[in-house]
Amino acid sequence: KISTFVGRLTTIDKIFRWIKQSDEPRTFLYGKGGSGKTTIAYQIANTLPSHGASVRISDSEPIDNVIFVSAKQRMIETISGHEIAFVGLDFLSERELYEAILTLGNWTAKSLSDIDITQLKEEMKEFFNLTANVVVIDDIDTLTTQGIEAGFDFIYDLLWKAKRRSKVMYTLRNAPTQSLSNAIEVLGLS
Repeated sequence: KISTFVGRLTTIDKIFRWIKQSDEPRTFLYGKGGSGKTTIAYQIANTLPSHGASVRISDSEPIDNVIFVSAKQRMIETISGHEIAFVGLDFLSERELYEAILTLGNWTAKSLSDIDITQLKEEMKEFFNLTANVVVIDDIDTLTTQGIEAGFDFIYDLLWKAKRRSKVMYTLRNAPTQSLSNAIEVLGLS
């Protein structure tokens, strides 16, 4: 239950206010490694489906899908403090990100790996035109720090032009230079 998520209620409140009240379609949850960004983002994504009827995107749009995808490859094991492999890896490229979103959104029964990136982007466009979504894209800086295209501009453009409203929340370690005004910092617990 989210109300027992000790020490993070202010951050969670900011995220819910962004989902419910802001016209901005994306936000960035950022903070040092081990600060709890993924845990907070996952908890939000896990809580929304059971409260979807009472939470509406920008106070108007009912939520059709809540999708959590991760590019995280390593995580800090809390007991020992050591880095270990993360088992929830969903994507390692722009293409795999789009495939994961469409697959988890139950968009199509056809194989997405058989279509080219242009067709895949058209599928994404239709998906966001016809459904209202909250998408959490965890650890996006796994791609950006390696110079791999992460679809920021494409997804942002989709969100603004779509017929239905959707929200995308990215988690990353460093403050996002492209949108500091739309970022929420997660401070480490002391």
